[in-house]
Amino acid sequence: MNKLQQIIYNNGERLVPYVSHDESELIRHRSSYSFFHSVITSDLVSHPLDNIHVSVADLGFGSGYGCALLSSLPESSITGVDIGKECEIFARQYYPRSNINYLIEDIAQFIPKAEPFDYVVSRGVLEHVSDGLSLVKHIKFQRRVMIDVPYDEAPGNEHHVLTGIKENAFASLANCEFFYEDLEGRIFDAANKPERSNMIMVVISSPELPKVSSLFQFPLQPVRDNKLEILSGVKATGSRYYFDSVVELLAAVEKTVKETEVVVDIGCGIVPMSYFRPKLHFMVEPSQEYSAILKYRHAGDKSVIVIRAGALEALHQLGTNSVDSIFLLDVIEHLEKEEGHKVIIESERVAREQIMIFTPLGYMPQHMEGSQADGWGLGGCSVQEHRSGWEPEDFGAAWSFYICKNFHNVDFKGDALKQTYGAFYAIRNFDMKVVAKPERFVDIRRPLPSERELELQKNCYQTLDNRYQALVHSRPVMLALLLRRILRKVKKWCSEKINRFLN
Repeated sequence: MNKLQQIIYNNGERLVPYVSHDESELIRHRSSYSFFHSVITSDLVSHPLDNIHVSVADLGFGSGYGCALLSSLPESSITGVDIGKECEIFARQYYPRSNINYLIEDIAQFIPKAEPFDYVVSRGVLEHVSDGLSLVKHIKFQRRVMIDVPYDEAPGNEHHVLTGIKENAFASLANCEFFYEDLEGRIFDAANKPERSNMIMVVISSPELPKVSSLFQFPLQPVRDNKLEILSGVKATGSRYYFDSVVELLAAVEKTVKETEVVVDIGCGIVPMSYFRPKLHFMVEPSQEYSAILKYRHAGDKSVIVIRAGALEALHQLGTNSVDSIFLLDVIEHLEKEEGHKVIIESERVAREQIMIFTPLGYMPQHMEGSQADGWGLGGCSVQEHRSGWEPEDFGAAWSFYICKNFHNVDFKGDALKQTYGAFYAIRNFDMKVVAKPERFVDIRRPLPSERELELQKNCYQTLDNRYQALVHSRPVMLALLLRRILRKVKKWCSEKINRFLN
């Protein structure tokens, strides 16, 4: 984190999207604001405002991420209120919007004097204020108030002055509904209250509006995609690492590769990824010629499953969080841009630990004639055409990028290119995806031909070395060595005697 991010982080009390905390906290945060957004959107459709313009206050805006998500509401004016000056500095730098006004003020003083807003929202804030719960009844609003706080939290968090908050804390509020968010980010209504709730969400509504529980089918699933972020213009570029040489780039990337058990290797051609040997290796290849070669090379190895299919076709057949790692090395540039984006989304759904993508930096032309041989001297020209170019901006903010701007100097035939093209690795880690895995995974790997050849060479060397050691330590050789030492001593004695006689 940079200095400003460290300040806003506040020992973990504020979320810095895609930088601080884990992915599950980001999902919970995004899911809450998506709920606020969905409720307001539904109201504006069924009960449009007379003046069209909708005003929203976000109490305790923190980094400004939530305000930015709400800013995509049509004809909206968002007012973020927080007590920390650093919040305003951060929000104006990272989430500036023409329809957001960030105010620095204590909400305990702001609420009593504020004019009514159409909607007032707040997430994870009132537990920090000594009289936070009593402030709720003083909030002036036209349509709804939506506030969530930790549910029945045990004492221990030094930043939280209010703990143990349950439904009875809001008993005096009229037209009040309760909703609950669990640790996965699912949101439940009171009729389907989960056994373990992370947050309790209190919604106070104007009498003329329908109950929120009637608007949706609960529970609402966690918001894992970034569609609302894209709609709201929220852009975070992820971590970027630049390297001057190809060797430095490859060395750095190799350190980031997670050695996992189940791998889907998409578009691997005849050269699958070789960072490690997984216990189950799905090799997905659309070319009949390439897949036939893969099947021949790995015949009899039950740990290798060759699938002749395209990227999307293969991913659609896989369950959510069903494999550990997905590799797309020199693949995505061969797809149309729209299809490539779908592949990325599907990969994020299927992988539970890591995705690794390698592609040229920007569009790198590569055209092949129908009769032309590919880089392996085979007839795979139909799948070697470059159809799209990619930049780090094409990926979500949760990705990390390892970039070398002078990677490609020659084409697939080894001929010099007229200009140098860069390349990058886009790597997505899912550190917080909690998926039950078998306690024991049977190792059914069979050695590769190259591994068998290496093992044979080692065995031959070991045999020769054993025979050499046996010969060296045999009785005849030991006697011969002893005789040689005696003869050397005799020679030395005779030489000394002759020298003395001559002198």
